[in-house]
Amino acid sequence: MTTGTVTRRLLATGSVLLVAAFAPAWQPVASYAEDTPGSADPGRMVLVLDSSGSMKERTGAGETKIAAAREALTKVVGSLPDEQAVGLRVYGAEVFSRDDPGACTDSRLVVPVETGNRDRLREAVGRYTPYGETPIGHALQEAGRDLGSGGKRTIVLVSDGEPTCTPDPCVVARDLAQQGVDLTIDVVGLDVDGRARDALSCIADAGNGDYYDVDSADELTASLEKLATRAGRPYATIGEPVTGTPTSQGAPEIGAGDWLDELGPEDSEASVRTYLVRRTAPGSTLHVGASVKSARDAGDDWLKVDLSRTDGSSCSSAGEINQLAEGQLTTAAAVAGPIDTFGDVRTSPECSTDETLIATVIRESGEAGTPVEVRVLELPPVRDPASLPERYDGEPPWPAPPSGTASPVTGGSSFQDAPLLEPGVYEDSIVPGEVLTYQVEADWGQQVSALVDYPKVTGTELGDAVGMVDMLTQVRIYDPARADASQLSAGGPNSQNWLYDTGEDVGAATLPVAFRNSDRFADQAGTYTVSVFLEEDPDGESYLVPFTLRLGVTGEPSGEPEFVAAGEAPSASAAPSASASASPQEPAAGKPGTTGTSAAGAATASSAGPGLPTVLAGLGALAVVAAGYLLLRSRGGWTR
Repeated sequence: MTTGTVTRRLLATGSVLLVAAFAPAWQPVASYAEDTPGSADPGRMVLVLDSSGSMKERTGAGETKIAAAREALTKVVGSLPDEQAVGLRVYGAEVFSRDDPGACTDSRLVVPVETGNRDRLREAVGRYTPYGETPIGHALQEAGRDLGSGGKRTIVLVSDGEPTCTPDPCVVARDLAQQGVDLTIDVVGLDVDGRARDALSCIADAGNGDYYDVDSADELTASLEKLATRAGRPYATIGEPVTGTPTSQGAPEIGAGDWLDELGPEDSEASVRTYLVRRTAPGSTLHVGASVKSARDAGDDWLKVDLSRTDGSSCSSAGEINQLAEGQLTTAAAVAGPIDTFGDVRTSPECSTDETLIATVIRESGEAGTPVEVRVLELPPVRDPASLPERYDGEPPWPAPPSGTASPVTGGSSFQDAPLLEPGVYEDSIVPGEVLTYQVEADWGQQVSALVDYPKVTGTELGDAVGMVDMLTQVRIYDPARADASQLSAGGPNSQNWLYDTGEDVGAATLPVAFRNSDRFADQAGTYTVSVFLEEDPDGESYLVPFTLRLGVTGEPSGEPEFVAAGEAPSASAAPSASASASPQEPAAGKPGTTGTSAAGAATASSAGPGLPTVLAGLGALAVVAAGYLLLRSRGGWTR
């Protein structure tokens, strides 16, 4: 075992202890989003397919390569989103031998890059036959022209062999990648080895993309669906642009909504961003959260959010240390309201009555120019919060998630594009270095659980790749605030473990959702996000690892709080005092189709933007908060 491997093992083990030690110390983020799946520009994509004579050969699974390609492509075309502009280019389809004129320029766009062309794509795939040479370099050059020069652009190359013509496709891929950061070249090698694999892998590396090894129609389908989904739902930051200051001097004012800033490198002035947060009604609860997506080659990620009064006294401070940060989401959030971090009513109510608070976002590690999404939410008081169930104390029992037949699903890459699922059993695949996200709705009193089962692959090509490689896999569950709500459960699996060819189970569960679980995060009903992470292969290899996701929501709804209605004066029990106060939770959207005025009784929907406080400024202060809450809740999409 190398020194680097030992170091990585020690760091990974330390990360488990640090998560356990620091998890209770940071607060939930308060925010809502207008980032529904598909809201980001899906960009343009072209599939570049190998039509050389070698595609007549059989794969290790026994089928011909051309049959595997046709089957996979037909399925993938049917799953593409309508708004995705896709084209199809083939090479080696018309000129038989390299000795014949035009063999090394034998590439044709058989379906232009556009939307509404799914029937044409399926028809073209059906006519797709193996014939000639392998001019990959020329085909990539032409694919770059097919996509144009602007916006999100993706080339997906499917090939079974090494190039037989100039130009060198690895050089072409590097040239194309230098034309802009929004162009990616992903490559799928169909039953290849040796020099062919090296050549195709070089193309993906040079094109800022991923390389997948597949040897069957099923594996090809899974890899193409993953690539197509990622191209159609790219990770995208959202928010109104704002530039925070290193100190409160001259800090910009922000209100309820989504805001987008940029953090600089560690120890620079730009690593600290400060904002003034304006409260619109005494007794309300303000939540301020921040989230970043780390670079693929990042080390530790340290993110912190402070929320304080203008006299410098602290209302709350929260931070996250993410030691498996490569490509992952790191979040931190703080709350200022009548409920303290342990679910008790504050004896001093200033943090819930001050008109202006100071929010500071600090990143104590990381690269320059990292986008940071800052979210602010203001909630109305809750009627008699002291009468609600107390915070959950102790280790919850493991709620075994459901079993049964698995349905295929493709996970997202962020909070924004995670598919919303019903409790059940799903099958997906993950690439080393990737994080996948899924969402599920939970009501008050219910508990979310997620169990990921990696199958035994001993004796297979995948097993050889996974076997002795040191890769950690991890499951996390974030509450609607995007706080890590994963808890140790009695009798439950580890949330993080090494992946071996003999298979592995990892899982996580939340507490039963309760309003006063402020320091343990499962403190509101709404959308919970499950993330599955697999550490990058130390050798830089890329391959699909299948797994089964068992997603559970257990328990009967109970303990639902009552928020003060719009236009209603707060009662003594709802006002800040020693016995009752406003809640630090976001009223999250509940099950679709339910009714009522509580947080759990709203259907899922979208958002409001940063201009909301201005629009509502002419209304009474308490009515502003309550009306804003009801408006947003009716639209759904609350993610505190």
